[in-house]
Amino acid sequence: MLDSLSIPSRTEIIAQHKHNGKQVAAILPNHSPRPVFTSFDILPIEVWGPPRVDSSHGSAHLQPYICSLVRNALSFLLTGRR
Repeated sequence: MLDSLSIPSRTEIIAQHKHNGKQVAAILPNHSPRPVFTSFDILPIEVWGPPRVDSSHGSAHLQPYICSLVRNALSFLLTGRR
C-alpha cells in the first residue's frame, strides 16, 4: 500500500505553487519569519548552500565577514542550481 503513495519533491511543490500564481521566497534557515510569509500566501523555502559550491559568486555581493553558509547559499541561488 505504501508503494502507491508518492511524496512530492521540493521542486514539484515549488512548481505547483508557482503554477497556481503564488510566490515563493528563498529563506535561510536561521530564525526566519515563516508566519509572515505564509500569511501573505508566500511559500518559504529553506536554502542550505551545498558544501562544494564556488562561493565566489556570493562573495562578490557580500562583505567578507558574512557567514560562509550565507555565501554558499547565495552562490547556489545565483548559479541557478537546484
